[in-house]
Parts: sequence; C-alpha cells; structure tokens
Amino acid sequence: MSANFQDGKNFSETSVTIYDRSKKIGGLLQTGVPNFKLDKTLLARRQTLLEQVGIRFTLRLSVDDVMLSRLLEQNDAIFLGLGAQTPRSIGLPGEILSGVEQALGWLKRINAGERESLAGQRVLVIGGGDTAMDCARAALRLGAEVSIAYRGPEECLRASPKEITLAQEERARFLLEHQPRQITRSVGAAPPPRNSLGPATGNRREDAAPTTVEFETPEGIQKIKSGRVAITRLVPIWPSTP
Repeated sequence: MSANFQDGKNFSETSVTIYDRSKKIGGLLQTGVPNFKLDKTLLARRQTLLEQVGIRFTLRLSVDDVMLSRLLEQNDAIFLGLGAQTPRSIGLPGEILSGVEQALGWLKRINAGERESLAGQRVLVIGGGDTAMDCARAALRLGAEVSIAYRGPEECLRASPKEITLAQEERARFLLEHQPRQITRSVGAAPPPRNSLGPATGNRREDAAPTTVEFETPEGIQKIKSGRVAITRLVPIWPSTP
C-alpha cells in the first residue's frame, strides 16, 4: 500500500493494492463459511465497489519473503491481514489418525463445490462454536443424520443463539457434557466407503480405518464408532451393524 496523505486530508492520492493467494477475495468468508449461510455474490459485489474507488486486487499470488522485501521497498506502508488459516490441535489422542481431519479443510472443499454424499451415514460433530454448527448443517444438507457433541452444558455453547436454534430446527441432535477423551481405531469394523476423507491434512485415503471416539459423560465413559473424524468438527459415524 502506498499513501500520500498531506496532513491526513488528501486521500484521493492514496494508492492501495491488495494481494491474495486465492482466486477470489474474502478469506475465510469465502472458503470457511458455507454458501447457505453467506451468499458469496455479496463478496464479488464488495470487490467491484472497492475497485470503483481505486483499490487494485492481485489474486492468485502468494507473497513469499523475497516479494515481501520488494513490497517493503516499493510502498510506504504494508498491512498483513493473514487471518487464521491454520487449524489448531486440541491435543486429543488419536486426532492424527487416518480418517481424522479438521473442520476447516472439509468446509473449504464443500465451498469449492465438492459434493460428497453422506446419505445413510450418521455424523458426529465435536465442538460447540459457530464452526461446529456450520459443519452440522452442511452435513445435514449432504443427507447425514447429525449429532453435535459438546463438553459443557447448553448454556455454555460458544455458538450464537441463532446458529444453535437453526441447527436444532434442522434436526441436529445435541449431546451435551460429552468431553472427548481419545480417538482409537475400531477393532473388527468394516472399512469406510471409497470416498472417505483422509487425515487432518485434508488428503484422501481409501484405506482410512474406522475409529472409535471415547467420551467422558456424567453417566460414565461412552464410546461411539465412527467412519471418520474432524476436530471442530465433523465425525461421520459408521452405521451400526444389527
């Protein structure tokens, strides 16, 4: 960004360029928020409005150390708005097993147009924030039966009341006071479907083994068999055998 303010008044001479490695603007609004929750044409309209006032966009360009040094020489000021693109580990034993992934990677693929079918599967979402509600509602739209497991009582859910109500209205089941303890490989379980998701990196693996998620609840330890797991969090649960 290059600026010539002249006592902070002459903004007409300010030159602003925004660089983004993605092909569309918006960051997590574009990639992490489901389309049913945010109409992405609004982001395109915002880009048009910004371009009309003189802001330039350079997309599909990653700024590395070399380019950053060059930009520092060419501009008067630089703002780094990098966002929170890297999922955080919650330290849950087994979270790096094949078939386990972070919710953000899954939502990114859904927003990019990937439409895997979850018909006939039960899905367990681990978490209580807005991202957990997004995963649950997205899985419902893909045909799954969805449960949301949260470690605390209902009044402590971190999601907004509106998002909680929408998830309830769409028939997501809430499992409250379910503290996850570990994820392990199921013994003697059938293999997951060929389109199953891979590890937390978002890679696909056709040999990802079914897993069991163990929870601590007021009634004691409960174990739930799952086909795959995402931390905050998507867990398609393997249909139980008769």
